[in-house]
Amino acid sequence: MIPSIRAQGIIPPFIGADPTFPPDMSPYLATMPEFVTRFAVSNARRDILVGLLDYRQELAARGFQGFQWLSGSFVEDIESLENRHPRDVDVVSFVTRPIDLAQDDALDAFLNSTAGYRLFDAATTKAAFHCDAYLVDLNEPSELIVDNTRYWTGLFSHQRSTYLWKGMIAVEIDLQHDAVARSIIQAAANSTSLQP
Repeated sequence: MIPSIRAQGIIPPFIGADPTFPPDMSPYLATMPEFVTRFAVSNARRDILVGLLDYRQELAARGFQGFQWLSGSFVEDIESLENRHPRDVDVVSFVTRPIDLAQDDALDAFLNSTAGYRLFDAATTKAAFHCDAYLVDLNEPSELIVDNTRYWTGLFSHQRSTYLWKGMIAVEIDLQHDAVARSIIQAAANSTSLQP
């Protein structure tokens, strides 16, 4: 469930009266069709969503499994806040490695390859997919996973310009749901093109 955007233009960090109730706290669990239905409201946003779906498809094709946190101006009402469209979506992928990358040296070699840059170098993912994308390797020792999670929570749970506490969305990497999401984007684009 994705909460409504508040007057400040952000998703709230929690809903209800109790900020300690986990289901009512950010990051909010959603499916990709729910995410797309909520945010595919303009051509610029639909282009970013198609890039995100392409990115998720390449992650899955390479054997990475897990979930993503989605954040940034894409999940804000940036159009009203700054009179502009979002430029990308912030993505933190919490993934387990494919079997062929189980060893650290194999993962390091992959991350330093063209294919690795395409999936995990932020400048490359922005250009290729409209995703400001980062990795949390769930095969790392638990202390590193906790530290990385702390870092990304701290960075993405606040609005850049105001430091206002805000919410994020968590979406499982699921290509069946992504196929439905693509059809929702296409229907929204067709509906828009039919309007006078």
